[in-house]
Amino acid sequence: MSLQAHEVSWKRGNNLVVNGVSLTPEPNTTVGLLGPNGSGKSSFLRLLHGEVRPTEGRVLLNQRDLHSIGRKERAKHIAVVSQHVGTELNMSVREVVALGRIPFRSLIAAEQRADQAAIEAAMERTGVTHLQDRSWHQLSGGEQQRVHIARALAQEPKELLLDEPTNHLDIQHQLEILRLVRSLDATCVVALHDLNLAAMFCDSLMLLKDGKVAVAGATEEVLHPETIQEIFGVRAKINRDPNNGRMHIAYEC
Repeated sequence: MSLQAHEVSWKRGNNLVVNGVSLTPEPNTTVGLLGPNGSGKSSFLRLLHGEVRPTEGRVLLNQRDLHSIGRKERAKHIAVVSQHVGTELNMSVREVVALGRIPFRSLIAAEQRADQAAIEAAMERTGVTHLQDRSWHQLSGGEQQRVHIARALAQEPKELLLDEPTNHLDIQHQLEILRLVRSLDATCVVALHDLNLAAMFCDSLMLLKDGKVAVAGATEEVLHPETIQEIFGVRAKINRDPNNGRMHIAYEC
């Protein structure tokens, strides 16, 4: 399965929030979406998973128009980790993670061994197994975020879309989650604010500004001081770690 966007635009009211954006990610790579607040990152992700229809252009899943595919079938291939998640229900952590298996069974079907294995693997990979009997409402913001990612992993997706997945997480868990994302057998599109995290974990980047693609390509080709100043309005230097050669962005005060 492959998820692609071709010249998609989306008007919200009178505002054109996404303007002619295309994306054809390489399979099993991690694509970073970067840009200032209001640049269209979250809106573009909403288009990619079919929450909203593009005003123009098409989103395709395996060469089929995304909106010609039923929501349940779509959810067998695409999982989403959005910014704002909550529930009024008093659910345990395990019950929340188990929601990721709904696309794979009927309403009356009991949980099967494959479901149980996927749920347990997802909790283990996100480090929330010890929380499985806790109520969702008793968790910290960071714990809730990890459980939400576990729910997405329980879907065993081939396409994973994440909107600011490191929000509310301390540095240790930010690194753990993005290492996990990068290790998945899935194509991942992740919206981030932190340029250094993007440099560490993304194979390619798309920088958005005012709903348009300002620059896109391999991470090493995109992150330049001139580009950072143009898009984000800050001066920066690109340094290299002498031990591993990794890029590091240092901002000038």
